[in-house]
Amino acid sequence: MAPVVQPGKRVSTLVKVTREDDEDARRFGTVVKAVGKRLWEVVYDDGHRLVADVGKLRIENDDTPAARVTTTTHDGTNYVEEGDDVDADAAEEDDVLNLDKYDLAHDDDLEDLPVLVDSDDDDDEYLDDDGDDADDDDGDDADDGDGDDAEDDDADKDFDGGADDDDDQEDYAPENPHALARYLADVKIAAMEGDIITVENKSSKTSDEWEVIANAYEDAYAAAELMATIKGFSWHTRWTAAEVFLHLLPGTLTDMVKNINTLSRDDFDLVHRNTRWSGPVTPKELLTFFAIIISAPAMDGKGKALWETFSEGMSPAPDMGRWGLSKTRFEEIRGRASYAWGVGAEDDAWRRFRPFVEAFNQRRAEVVEHGYLLPLDESMSAWKPRTTKTGGLPNISFIKRKPKPLGTEFKCVADGATGIMLRLEIQEGKEAMANAAHVKELGATAACTLRLAEAVAPPVELGAQRQAPTTQDVAMLAHFEISAREGGFAAAAAAADDAADDAATDDADAPVPPLVVADSWFGSVKACVALGKQGKHAIMMVKTAHARYPKGFMEEALEDAPGGTQCVCRTVIEGIPLIAIGYRYNRKTVLCFVATNGAGASTYGKPYVATYTDRFGNVRVRYVDRGVVIARFFSRSNVIDAHNHRRQHELGLESAWITKDPYFRLATTGIGMNVVDSELAIIYFKPLSRYAKMTTTKFADVLGFELWRLGQDLTKLPDRHKFAPENAAAGAGGTAVVVPSVDTLRAIAATGRLSAGLEHKPCKYPMKASGPKAKNPFYQEQHMCAWCSRIDRVRTMTSYYCEQCAVPLCRNKKCWDKHVNYPGTLFAGSSNASAVATALAENAKGGSNKRRKTA
Repeated sequence: MAPVVQPGKRVSTLVKVTREDDEDARRFGTVVKAVGKRLWEVVYDDGHRLVADVGKLRIENDDTPAARVTTTTHDGTNYVEEGDDVDADAAEEDDVLNLDKYDLAHDDDLEDLPVLVDSDDDDDEYLDDDGDDADDDDGDDADDGDGDDAEDDDADKDFDGGADDDDDQEDYAPENPHALARYLADVKIAAMEGDIITVENKSSKTSDEWEVIANAYEDAYAAAELMATIKGFSWHTRWTAAEVFLHLLPGTLTDMVKNINTLSRDDFDLVHRNTRWSGPVTPKELLTFFAIIISAPAMDGKGKALWETFSEGMSPAPDMGRWGLSKTRFEEIRGRASYAWGVGAEDDAWRRFRPFVEAFNQRRAEVVEHGYLLPLDESMSAWKPRTTKTGGLPNISFIKRKPKPLGTEFKCVADGATGIMLRLEIQEGKEAMANAAHVKELGATAACTLRLAEAVAPPVELGAQRQAPTTQDVAMLAHFEISAREGGFAAAAAAADDAADDAATDDADAPVPPLVVADSWFGSVKACVALGKQGKHAIMMVKTAHARYPKGFMEEALEDAPGGTQCVCRTVIEGIPLIAIGYRYNRKTVLCFVATNGAGASTYGKPYVATYTDRFGNVRVRYVDRGVVIARFFSRSNVIDAHNHRRQHELGLESAWITKDPYFRLATTGIGMNVVDSELAIIYFKPLSRYAKMTTTKFADVLGFELWRLGQDLTKLPDRHKFAPENAAAGAGGTAVVVPSVDTLRAIAATGRLSAGLEHKPCKYPMKASGPKAKNPFYQEQHMCAWCSRIDRVRTMTSYYCEQCAVPLCRNKKCWDKHVNYPGTLFAGSSNASAVATALAENAKGGSNKRRKTA
């Protein structure tokens, strides 16, 4: 049975040795905290902090001797005979240096920590957990984790950057080779403090000077709380997922019904050139259409297969027709779905989709009160052209690193607290984007960054403290250096933390500026300066856009450093103080960051928890040091990537609905974004609700059913989406929309959708050439009368049509008169709606079984 372990308990672990004449010794320490189901973090008396399995720990009495493991270093210091107690002062000094500054468990390159034991030879032996010798077979020195050999001579080096130490002060060198490498890297960088790095700017023929510093301490967000609000929605009353979805939905259902049913003649012919149209869409049909679109990923099948009524297996058939929308009617509405948000200007290449983007951005600005953290990234609407270069779109993008690299690209900004998308920008191509705002003065990339940030968080004037923050920084640096000389690194870090807390307390009442975090596509010194001029802070990764940035120096300074090591520089460009941080992420990668001074301190904050599998297949963890500013960047930099994963992979509307219409694909992308935003809002504001515990696919299934249920009773719709009664006058302020009944809508479609007062002219269809075997060389072209087929339900062929409306109509019946006298519209206050209803009542005939006639 595993021992009862808890924080503060004295424990010991067995240390195995390989020599036959030595007995196994035990290593004593104190439990700090639990880090897993069976894993505990233990601080050993020899200064090491390791994670141990509970099965290897033995509970000891509180009066257990401090240490009983015989240890020695290469230079013969700190030698302890077995059974003797460790000197308290020496142990305290080792604890301060080893735990606070050189935490071995935080080292990125440390996989299987060896234990240093006594040996009869002059050189020490490093033993793995299983007791095997960790040295190379060829006798070379043990690998220090970064690819270089840690030679014995390294332990005899001076640790003051290479200068001889004439003082009596005793140098400290960690016993473990990995910790030694970290110590040497820190000393190397510390020796560079105060150096000036000059970066030449070839384009402007100027140069910038960066000063190497120990750390940056100013943090405007030390006491800030990241939170957001959805305006106009009450979470304290009964609500459903459908209500959240409709609250965030761009546009209103009333506008969508009007836009779908009042297409221009050119757009109508474009959509229905090869498809039929049974009549205008009703609110009930539109809600059912949304319900089927959203819940399709939860069904077994795609596209038309969702209307199958027979299943070969035990799982039930989808049978979407049972919800009141046939497959034929669904396809008719599907052809017009991309017009639900209206149509843009004639000269706009994106006229069929830009209205949705504008409505999306406007709605998010109205209802989402975002937090201070604003991540930037890209989103893709996957689209693969088959017959043309762009597949019917003005432009498509290819981003190789994306899971679905080909399609329409959006540059996005999200809320760092909730993950809700705040703004979209279509990437229209190089030529089209050249005319966008800020491009001429900043270039395409920095201009896009600035447009997204200023659209969500308007610019503010810089305060005096933001213009000259370096005074406090210099004072804190001097205080840090004094504390380091007097009390060591632990005391220096504590003093720096106290100073940061005091600064945070003084600025607690001041408004927190927005903080923009962005990856390397957006990141550059130019973009960071532009955001700083607008009163915003920024943390950006720098890769290819490294103009005016000391990237070469960072890579050289951290060349041989182990993971978790960093180098910090500072400068002032165009009045904006900046800091540059080079961070050794692992043995192969150096990450470069640029930030405004105040975006976060560079002192070590929350470490990165890395998991890996050891040689025995066990999952282990290690902690990698990183600064506060870097931890803040990585904490929410993947918000948009997580949003994309939910939409593209977990929900997958684009995959569920195969289409040849690129704008319907974009419409499914927009609907999918709203579904994911609704889910994220519920998870953030109501994490204990039943919706928050569902998968994204299950959430979409439940959401679709709730939308269908709202369509059965339109009176339960939210106020923003409610439809006025048919006989109601224009609403208060002229904002109400009169939505006719189903029969009235069909009559309007049959009698011309254009407004009254037009000149209707009857015309006859032309003669067409007959086939080679026909008796008559020509025949009269005929079409089905719109009024007879759609209103009277009679199949009547006619040779005449209205030249203005392009609607086939009978001439020897009353169909033409009805078309001329009752041209209805969908706008509020229309006098034709009731007239059409009267005409329907007078001319209603149950003639579904009537014989076919020819006019």
